[in-house]
Amino acid sequence: MTEWEFINNLSYRSQLSEEQSHFVKLIYRTKLKKVSYRFSSVLGADGQDIHVREIAQARKELVSRYALGDNCDVLVGLADELYARYKWEDCYTVTSRYCTFTSALCSRRQSFPTDDPGS
Repeated sequence: MTEWEFINNLSYRSQLSEEQSHFVKLIYRTKLKKVSYRFSSVLGADGQDIHVREIAQARKELVSRYALGDNCDVLVGLADELYARYKWEDCYTVTSRYCTFTSALCSRRQSFPTDDPGS
């Protein structure tokens, strides 16, 4: 069973609402490997890999519908796709954005009070 088949055959609806299951499936799709699909035989009528197209559509929906343009999972998925397509400068831009975003999160997390009374 391929990674793609596994993600598509999970029983999301048995544990989640329809909206939640759709969201989780979109997130999972953005995490699928991009490189292995570049050489697959699942091509659409336009000659493009169907899986790569569906991964990009999942990311677009996460950005437009759920406003997750700065979400770490979405950014890593985009960077992974750009890297697999040899778009080094675009990949660098996305990874730089990711690093800026995560370093801001880390600095905020360090400023939170701890539950430890000894600190």
